[in-house]
Amino acid sequence: QRMKKTFYAVACALLLLTDAVVAAEPDTDLSLFNDLSAAYSSAFYPGAADYASRLVSQFPDSVYIGRALVMQGECFVRMGRNQDAEDVLDRASSLVSSDKTLVNACMYWEGRALYELGEYSRAALSFYNSCRALGENSVYYADGVLYGGRSCFASGSYKNAASLFEYVVAHGKKFTVSDYEESVVNLADAYNRIHEYKNCTQLFERYASDDLQSHPYARFSLYAGDSYSALGNRQK
Repeated sequence: QRMKKTFYAVACALLLLTDAVVAAEPDTDLSLFNDLSAAYSSAFYPGAADYASRLVSQFPDSVYIGRALVMQGECFVRMGRNQDAEDVLDRASSLVSSDKTLVNACMYWEGRALYELGEYSRAALSFYNSCRALGENSVYYADGVLYGGRSCFASGSYKNAASLFEYVVAHGKKFTVSDYEESVVNLADAYNRIHEYKNCTQLFERYASDDLQSHPYARFSLYAGDSYSALGNRQK
């Protein structure tokens, strides 16, 4: 019994000593990046952003800097800190330029930040660069097209917006119902603005009244009515 107590006492002492040594070990760029990745994967965005800041501050020459900044930028967008996201992702863009996967993510999240900041022309360019990096194989491609269309529309580039919304309408299963319906309505609006009235009426005639929710369909009907009127079809 006495030997068992001695064994447990020694084991506890060794465990405490080990914990103390581990606690005293300084951070490495790999350990911080692993902590960043774990927080990011669990959607703990404030924690991930903090780990990224520590990594950048303590190891400015780390090979993980570019990837960490892209992840931090995304975290800032998700946290609503869009100006911080733009600053971080602008810095990241030059560091990840040789990695198309990171360019794709960097440009997409920079576009999202710029869109929320009302910088629509710059946002559209970022979404274009994101989509161009990897093409349709990218996980961000569909959303990049959607937000690219929104950005072009908001900046008054209606012809470009129409071509992007056409992609959304043609690939509806890749989008949520609300995003899809919004794109249908915006496409009809864009057609009117660029005087492609026939395209608008043809789009309208593809849908029954119960294919869309009532509010989007009501707006859709108004744009179709404008196009029918412009074409001289007053009865329609």
